Order: sequence, then C-alpha cells, then structure tokens
Amino acid sequence: LQHTATQVSHHATLRRLYLRGNSIKTQGVNLMMQQLHGNTVLQVLELDENGIGPAFPMGIIHALPNLQKLNLYGNEICTFPQELSARPPTNLEDLDLRANGMRENEIPTQLPVRWMTNDQRDEETMKRLKIRRRVTLF
Repeated sequence: LQHTATQVSHHATLRRLYLRGNSIKTQGVNLMMQQLHGNTVLQVLELDENGIGPAFPMGIIHALPNLQKLNLYGNEICTFPQELSARPPTNLEDLDLRANGMRENEIPTQLPVRWMTNDQRDEETMKRLKIRRRVTLF
C-alpha cells in the first residue's frame, strides 16, 4: 500500500483512484493520505468495502482539496463528523456513506443543501438552485 501511495502521489495526471475491497482499513487510509497530502489532481476516490472505521476518515478531506467524489460505501464508519457538516469542502459533490454503521439519528439535521438526499430537500428549491451534489447515506 505504501508503494502504491507513493506512486500515486507523484502521478501528475491521475484523476480517479479505485481501491474497492482491498482491506485498506483506517491505518492504510491514514498512510495513503500522508503520501497524497496536497494532491490537487485527484478528483475521484473509491474506497468502498475496505474496513474503514469506526471514525470518518477526515484525513481524506484535509489531504485532497480538489476531491469531487468520495465513495465510502460498505465500511465500518459509525459517526458523521460535525466538522464535515459545519464546514463542508467546497469541491466535494458526491459522498457515498451507504451501508456503514451510522444510524439515522446520528446524522446532522442541517446537512449542507447540496448534500441532502432527494427525500430531504424541497425539489422546487433544488431546481431553482440547480444543485446536483449529494450525500448518500442509506
């Protein structure tokens, strides 16, 4: 994993990284983010089914300022970080947290409008704002 992270950190054109089902775990994500810190090219990171958790890996958000899509489906994340709802990253358009250990009552009621799921937002408002961004929780 360290070798892969090192190779990716020096890759000038890599925009999408798919690492589904590799048992990376939280420790592996932290190692990768040390190597990728400040990478402004990577836009899509797929880390579904990697045993990440129980904490949300905020290091990803801090390390990759231009990340647009983050897939954390099927991990072991149990908490939605308050920092993420209070100060959402400006570029992150799609955050998939389905099939994790979060309960509905643990998710902040005031998610950024651009991250609300379809049944949480007023469709007329969304049409007017032309917002397509979302967080998928369940």
